[in-house]
Amino acid sequence: MSVAPSPEPAVQAPAAVPARPLRVLFFMEYLGRYLRFFDSVIRELLERGHEVHLVFEREQAAPRPFEQVWLRRMEGHPGFRWSHSAVWRRDGWFRVARPVRGALDYVYFLQLGEERVPYLLQRARRRAPRTFKALLRIPGMTSERGLRGWARVLDACDRAIPASRGVQQLVRNEDPDVVLVTPHLMPSSTDAQYARSAAAAGVPTGICIASWDNLSSKQLLRVVPDLLTVWNDVQRHEAVSIHGVPDDRVVSTGAQCFDHWFGWPPRPRAEFCARVGLDPAKPYVLYVGGSLFPSTMTEAEYCVDWIRSLRTSDEPALREASILIRPHPHRTAEWREIDFSAFEDVVVWPPNVVMPTEQDTRADYFDSIYHSAAVFGINTSAMIEAGIIGKAVHTITVPQFAASQGGVLHFRYLREVGGGLVQVSETLEENARRLGDVVAGRDTEGEEAARRFTELFVRPNGVQVPATPVFVDAIEELADRGAAEQARDSRWLVLLRPPLTLIQIPYFLRRVRLKSELELRRLAARAGLPVRPVVPVKAKPAPASIRPEDE
Repeated sequence: MSVAPSPEPAVQAPAAVPARPLRVLFFMEYLGRYLRFFDSVIRELLERGHEVHLVFEREQAAPRPFEQVWLRRMEGHPGFRWSHSAVWRRDGWFRVARPVRGALDYVYFLQLGEERVPYLLQRARRRAPRTFKALLRIPGMTSERGLRGWARVLDACDRAIPASRGVQQLVRNEDPDVVLVTPHLMPSSTDAQYARSAAAAGVPTGICIASWDNLSSKQLLRVVPDLLTVWNDVQRHEAVSIHGVPDDRVVSTGAQCFDHWFGWPPRPRAEFCARVGLDPAKPYVLYVGGSLFPSTMTEAEYCVDWIRSLRTSDEPALREASILIRPHPHRTAEWREIDFSAFEDVVVWPPNVVMPTEQDTRADYFDSIYHSAAVFGINTSAMIEAGIIGKAVHTITVPQFAASQGGVLHFRYLREVGGGLVQVSETLEENARRLGDVVAGRDTEGEEAARRFTELFVRPNGVQVPATPVFVDAIEELADRGAAEQARDSRWLVLLRPPLTLIQIPYFLRRVRLKSELELRRLAARAGLPVRPVVPVKAKPAPASIRPEDE
């Protein structure tokens, strides 16, 4: 059963008209990445009478069909607007900030150590400038002392980069009461520059941390906003101890993106099983797929071994139970390559998995968890959602997926917070035994673990207190409080700007070469000379660690 058995309509209920309607300017890279995290916040702001202007950075990331539906629906509200703006990416300093941040992030993960975060370091290495990686090959450069020196130098370079005049002008033209930024915190990202530039314009500025791993497995913020919203006190501690944000500027709102699951009404089990193709008379175990780092085997391949271990279990209830597999929306291709038809009562569903952002897709997702006997996964936020719904959550430490489990700092949340959400096994045999105890009704510890975890990690202000109103309250309080006085950087940092501009030279040389080639082609074509057609070069697929969907 759900840990919140009574519906909580606070997110949807009409809110009182505020004493001072606010104009909120909200920067995000693009809608597809952040819609599921901030949909309820945007709606709550509008319901309270505030105006919201979403500004997307990546115009080339056109809204997908479900995002278009959402935008059309929101455009019906008089207080909602959205637009694209490339003012920061077109800023000359963007070409400086990106390699500086890439080098700085690489040094940060080198300091954490390859043994501690092997795959995070590998990802940062891929995004670091080639020239800088060559420098680090010099003996002594990656020693503890050498890395400390590089960190100080690169941090000074980062702070020397001025606030974006284009962003500041955009902010002044919009004249908002509050600026919100949800930064893309992957290595070499420069999205924090929006917060830095807005704060330099004198506007109260908040950074909204989207997900549960953003402060532990991504880059350092390196900017102190007037407000930082996080899910819980675990992230609050990380914000203070790792990112250097003063404690009085951090607000633990709860996980607003999961508010809708509390009190969600399930459909009848027989109806759901008939829809999926499962026998309603049998219990089923739900396998939730993750967006894992690349390995020597795919998760779908591992799932075959996992199913075999359940089918050979000593527990008849588990051996005869059905299995429902829900792939991660960004990993559907690898699941299509595996034929599960050899197994009886195993269903991969839905056939086309999408992020559950609409009523129907959310209902399907909720029911798949709610009606299950237990939930199994490797490492995915779906395990948190299963805990919210009150299910026992199990996992196995898999050597092939070590980078996606122990290799990321946030996996310890699932194992430690409130005594741990997940019931961890070391082998397939142990996992089958423990799942058998759950399916047979002999083990209810998982449900109690889910309750404890949810209270601490998802709803730290009280399990009956929705996170979305707390989030919006924090925004309103920020507007009333106003912008804090910004600490001034040392004046000597401006002396670093002239040498830093040299970083742009390769970029401009490349542009000159391309424009020259195009002009020569145009002149040759006009003179009737043969022109070799331009054959587009097929780009190599990006490593899975740096594809947008993995980030």
